Amino acid sequence: LDKPYSKSVFIGNNTLTVEFHGDSVPSGIYPRRLFSYLCKSIIKSRSKNSKVNIPRNRFQFFKEALGINYIPSKKDVENITEQLKNFVNCRISLHYSNPNEKSRKPHQLISFINGDHSWLYDDTLVWQQEIILSQEMYELIKHTAVPISSFAVNEFSNSRKLDILNYFLYQNYNLNIKKFNYTFKIEELFHQFGGGIPNINEFRRVLKKILEEIKQLVDLNITVIDKFNYLLVPSDKCLLVQHERRKTFINPENLVTEEFKS
Repeated sequence: LDKPYSKSVFIGNNTLTVEFHGDSVPSGIYPRRLFSYLCKSIIKSRSKNSKVNIPRNRFQFFKEALGINYIPSKKDVENITEQLKNFVNCRISLHYSNPNEKSRKPHQLISFINGDHSWLYDDTLVWQQEIILSQEMYELIKHTAVPISSFAVNEFSNSRKLDILNYFLYQNYNLNIKKFNYTFKIEELFHQFGGGIPNINEFRRVLKKILEEIKQLVDLNITVIDKFNYLLVPSDKCLLVQHERRKTFINPENLVTEEFKS
């Protein structure tokens, strides 16, 4: 790319702008699945460092991290490795219209992964058993990760459908907390999810079909107001919840005292 690919989204009255720097934007389903896998590993293990242990060989990695439960053809492997290469070599910048030093901290030219990880997409190199995230990405994941649909990540092969589902599920989560409805403008949704679609009318048809498929999976209460607006009414039935780790209760009578050890 001669210049970074940039995308801005509204968060209330403010904006978040994400820039992708690299020879190619990391697109497709496999970077999404890998990033979800890395986020889940960091959050679930409550890791104290940016290292993520991965399966011992490429085939098992394809299965566990990328959700590939079949033997991929040569063409499939070329597609997979190209997507992984774009992900590994990409750098991103984050710009907020209302920055702060915590959840809205700006970042410039940070990588997903720290150091040379070309062995992820080059099968002539020795396979490693850990991925090391960049420190900036590790901190972002720890402080800003949100719940998404793990079922959709593993089952969907359409990246646009996956992005739209997770977006509306998370908006449903936020709106349910605030107890109010929200109207989404078709122009804004087209700007956010319409990559590769020639015009807003075609996007409207694509979005309608995707939402019909999504409603067969989850009870998402989103309806068309008119050709310009969609209304989302939050529903308890499709909330994504991060489960807290259960506390361990120790009976004081079972504690081994220094006197007993002696």
